[in-house]
Amino acid sequence: MKKILLIASCLALLTIASCGKKNKTEADATPKSLAAATTGGVNESTTPLNRTDTLRIGGHVFEITTNRQTDKSLPTIKDETDVVFYDNKVDVRIVRDGEEMFARTFTKKDFADKISATDAACDVMQGMALDREHSSAQTIVLGAQIGQPGLDGEGPAFSVSVSLDGSVAIRSVSNQVTTKTDMEGMD
Repeated sequence: MKKILLIASCLALLTIASCGKKNKTEADATPKSLAAATTGGVNESTTPLNRTDTLRIGGHVFEITTNRQTDKSLPTIKDETDVVFYDNKVDVRIVRDGEEMFARTFTKKDFADKISATDAACDVMQGMALDREHSSAQTIVLGAQIGQPGLDGEGPAFSVSVSLDGSVAIRSVSNQVTTKTDMEGMD
């Protein structure tokens, strides 16, 4: 009987303590992505990511480095809840047998002719990752993603083919197989 009374008393105290009034600040009331880090009133849409993959194919060794980071020089975007985010850029470097064959910075603008006006206004460059399955000794293929801030792996997907001469071909991918893990580099 004493145990039941003790447990009931503890539950009553917990209930009373949890019902206390909490003053919500504007920051508490503003929905933000879990992946967003606040910096001076504008949010970073993702955390920086630097990843290097090694691909041995056709008698050659390729090192593909992708470096995703916030770029404050790019236009900011607003999500559907009017939260403002910086966009990202992805630096891609491809080294073949120890010699650099390709280096370029990709932004959402590189995909502008393949996305809707809404995606251009509300989405950010999510990232890029090596597509081992579709790469060959003549063409390195990267998957690319544009989407809502903080929702890696969702949104328009693209295949970026880089030829040995450095030419780039970008095409939309309808059957997206990119996952959050692919974009984050399995960290």
